[in-house]
Amino acid sequence: MQTIDELMTQLTGACEHLYDIAWLRAHPIAELVAMVAIPSDATKDRAWQTHHALIKMMDELNPGGRAPAMSREWRKHKLLRLRYVDGLPPQEVADALAVSRRQYYRVHDEAMRALADMLMSQRDAAPNRGQLLRTEMDRHARTLRPSQRAELQTVLDSALSLLHDRLSQRGVHVKPTLADALPPLRADDKLFRQLLLGVMDYLIERVRNTTLDLSARTVPGGVQIDLMLSPVLPHDKTAGAMFDELAALSGAQVTPMFTGDALHGFTIVQPTVEEACANTVLIVDDNDDTLELYRRYLAPRDLALHTARNSAEVFDALLDARPQIIFLDLMLPEQDGWDILQLLKNEPDARDIPVFICSVLKQKELALSLGAAGFIEKPFTQEVLITALKSANCE
Repeated sequence: MQTIDELMTQLTGACEHLYDIAWLRAHPIAELVAMVAIPSDATKDRAWQTHHALIKMMDELNPGGRAPAMSREWRKHKLLRLRYVDGLPPQEVADALAVSRRQYYRVHDEAMRALADMLMSQRDAAPNRGQLLRTEMDRHARTLRPSQRAELQTVLDSALSLLHDRLSQRGVHVKPTLADALPPLRADDKLFRQLLLGVMDYLIERVRNTTLDLSARTVPGGVQIDLMLSPVLPHDKTAGAMFDELAALSGAQVTPMFTGDALHGFTIVQPTVEEACANTVLIVDDNDDTLELYRRYLAPRDLALHTARNSAEVFDALLDARPQIIFLDLMLPEQDGWDILQLLKNEPDARDIPVFICSVLKQKELALSLGAAGFIEKPFTQEVLITALKSANCE
């Protein structure tokens, strides 16, 4: 966690370079300062957002009529405006404020601490990006259907339309080269467009007056989209990681492409409809939160998900679609999981379907002795579910 003194040092450096846009663009304070960016500046370059946000923060120190002129609160605001917005040297600022040089530095430190406190409060109050994205993923996962498909050309045209002004501002020309007769993507079109927008905007933000080559071709496992820049970018350890959650929900793989320590683009591999095997999974559970967790973990994969809350719904689901695997809770209304497991094992058309008992009850040995293919203890992880799917040749 960054200390207040470290943040004050970064803020001082940013204020000293308030009009050096290239310096601000590369400074780590830019991302944090963007939290207090003026909403109307949302389409501006990040460096200009930082420039305006710093001035806005300085002005928020203005006490107005709450404090008399030449008070300590008034001096903090005035000192920052004179020193960094008007560009006066320290001695002239001290003279304007009628303070000694020693007092100038004391007030300066107080003003910087006030800015740092403001920024840290904004950071702490801001919603956690990971939490917000996971919430959106949970909500979106409930609407995904295995049959959804997207046409790459249509999604790309839509993304380029949204990025038109951004590309013009940065002087970036996108050169698309798509192979003929690309199969439809197995993805939600809006979700995949958001992934494509995120990757493209990451690259666009870091360059000017260049060409972004975008090519697409069919590969084993789906369609590969390559987004390549010239010139290359400095090494970024976080490149790609920021897209992991969106990519997982879309069922895609996003890989940064490096030449030595230089980043020159990304590769996205998105499964296609032709690659789908549409394995069917039956989830037997009466807890809504648990069902949502199953959907979140399994929705990105090529699986037809069916749910049942009791024994009657289980056998209705068996008639509608023969599942390749069943995840079965134990604590159910009417007939519990043990009863349903026995019914399944006594049903000729269902006895060979692997059943995984999923329960908070620690009864693995009993489950296996009664014919379960495996036992999963709640709360479970995505990795545990995927392992079960693989064991049933359903992954």
